[in-house]
Amino acid sequence: MTDSRFMNDFRRRGRTWLIAIALMAPAIASAELEIAGFGTLGGAVSDQDLDYLGNISQDGTLNQDSVIGFQLDGRFTPAWSLTIQAKAAPSDHRENGWDPKLTWAFVSWRPTNDLLLRVGKLRVPLMFYSANSDVGITYPFARLPVEVYSVFPVTDVVGAAFSWSWLSGESDWTLEGYGGHTHTDWRFYLRDGIPPLSSAGPLYVGVDADMAGLVLTLRRRENAFAVGLHLVEASANSGPFPSDYPYVSIAPGVGYYQTLPNLPGPGIPTVDILKVDVLTLSLQIALPKDLKLIGEYAHRRMENATIGIETHAAYLGLLRTIDKWTPYVYVAGIRSDDDLLDLYESMNGTRVPDSVPFASLINASQRLGADQLLPYDQTTVALGTSYQVTPSSTLKAEWAHTRSGVASSFMDAPTDEDSGDRAVNVFSLSYNLTF
Repeated sequence: MTDSRFMNDFRRRGRTWLIAIALMAPAIASAELEIAGFGTLGGAVSDQDLDYLGNISQDGTLNQDSVIGFQLDGRFTPAWSLTIQAKAAPSDHRENGWDPKLTWAFVSWRPTNDLLLRVGKLRVPLMFYSANSDVGITYPFARLPVEVYSVFPVTDVVGAAFSWSWLSGESDWTLEGYGGHTHTDWRFYLRDGIPPLSSAGPLYVGVDADMAGLVLTLRRRENAFAVGLHLVEASANSGPFPSDYPYVSIAPGVGYYQTLPNLPGPGIPTVDILKVDVLTLSLQIALPKDLKLIGEYAHRRMENATIGIETHAAYLGLLRTIDKWTPYVYVAGIRSDDDLLDLYESMNGTRVPDSVPFASLINASQRLGADQLLPYDQTTVALGTSYQVTPSSTLKAEWAHTRSGVASSFMDAPTDEDSGDRAVNVFSLSYNLTF
């Protein structure tokens, strides 16, 4: 994104915020107001010269986990309330910058103690810590397991949501549902460029999405279990999504995948709307000796494309609170569909002889197309601890060892290299607080 485009976007959002605040000013002035803030100053460094998660390298960074935000809660009556939250954090649609963002702006109505309705821009119930992922003091990990929490690249929608709770014996049940529209940016990292079609390095593609979902949660004493189903229909701002890359045979044993429309071939089939459904499972179990087991699983499935972001992801963590300390260990993993990983390996290794017309363009297009498949095959083992400095602040430290298999789109591999069969050690330290 260019600087002028960023400034235009910033001014447009600023005008929207000012208009919304002006319209709500009379109601806010008559409400009981509470203002709170939250923040994280987080540093991370790895033992590799490549960028991991877009920012983390051996040079170190403060741009992976740091965030600051404020929240305004206004209560008009016991049943009606208003919540506005804004934050500043590293940008999710450009490199090396921070962006302001209005994360919440919704009205709540609680007609009974068991039913809550919300309308506006709001966080939706995706995983255990999705709603409060910006507030580091609310969870023990130095960084939420990216393998699982990246399955949903966005956590808020403009729409409506409900929450209905009821008791059954010692069990506390909650059914949550939502529907709305959102925008996000998918990040690709291209190892090679094809001037003037594309440049090597990060590429951001704007995506608009309609989302709807239901989550059922059971809480019993200190244990919790949740299952969710989420439906997504996404469209790219740049045009249709490719649904497949056809193979073009030139001679026996020689051919290539048509990844660009101007290459000879039958044409690239596309879909205007990408249909995705996501199944989520979460558990939290209290064990003897003050131990706690936390695990989550997500399966992202494509409905109308043979290539895409179909993945299985999960993590399982064990932690124990000892006075002000909460040491933990977790294992996490994410893996794309086998067919996609096979396609990635085949496409990434495909080359045609120099005697073939447009050979240099064809060969460059194979690695370019492979990178745009967004393959994931990696596991992480993390060991860390959080320390409660005060009731409203924590200090966290973590070591995480990540290994990639076939490939990992979380790793920005250098030109002429691959992201597969790599190991990255990441050391993280953060200070988290609310105020």
